[in-house]
Amino acid sequence: MKKLAAVALVAVGVVSVWQLRGGDDAPPDSSNPVLDRIWVDKLPTTERETFNIFVVLEDDEFGVFDSRSMWKGHFEFFKVKDVKQGHVRIHYPQTGETETLHGKVRRCSERDFDYCLELTGGSRGVTRYFSKEEWVIDGVHGQAALATRVDQLVR
Repeated sequence: MKKLAAVALVAVGVVSVWQLRGGDDAPPDSSNPVLDRIWVDKLPTTERETFNIFVVLEDDEFGVFDSRSMWKGHFEFFKVKDVKQGHVRIHYPQTGETETLHGKVRRCSERDFDYCLELTGGSRGVTRYFSKEEWVIDGVHGQAALATRVDQLVR
């Protein structure tokens, strides 16, 4: 778990610059459960294994797609333009592109995660992410606070 914490911390530090086994289909409590939560496509088992992170911070109006291992990665930040139930309109400042991400969140118990996210409409990241109940980014403002919160969540 310390490796995951280090990898997640590295991923968020960049901000400074499941086979379904059943479960309740109710999404987490939120007007848009995709927001303010850490999403990953898997938990890495080695330092060189690549995994994907997706985060959207509603209050700070930014987010990131990040694909990385402990040693190498690629990220792209975006600005949040509009948030409605089930979708987020985003803008990539680097390229000038705008797109609308559609997310469907459900409770699941796949791979020991609590939530599953099917993400469509985007050209970055992957289409399936997972999260745990405690991976909520609650009341975090600023990049250093986010890095600290992620470190706490994945320990």
